[in-house]
Amino acid sequence: MDTPLITCPHCRSEIPHGANVCRGCRAEIKYGTPKFFIWLGLLLPVVVGYFIARFLHLTVGADETVAYVVWGIVTLAGWYGCIRICKRLFKNYVSFIRQMNR
Repeated sequence: MDTPLITCPHCRSEIPHGANVCRGCRAEIKYGTPKFFIWLGLLLPVVVGYFIARFLHLTVGADETVAYVVWGIVTLAGWYGCIRICKRLFKNYVSFIRQMNR
């Protein structure tokens, strides 16, 4: 089976999928989820879980231990959901990063 080719947006070179560097312009090639979305996927469930737990503790009157358990469950479920979403959204994502000339 042939390796699919990707085209560098900087120099229009054809590169086999899986390469780390463009042969034409030496741009670094990254695959998968961008770091911004990884950090967002790690932080967002923690913050959302905290506010849900705080709401349950202050408004509903849930015990503090129950609030911490809810926070943990919401955080873990959020991480799992973010991993699944990012894998699906970015499964074919390819990024070319070219260093500026010095």
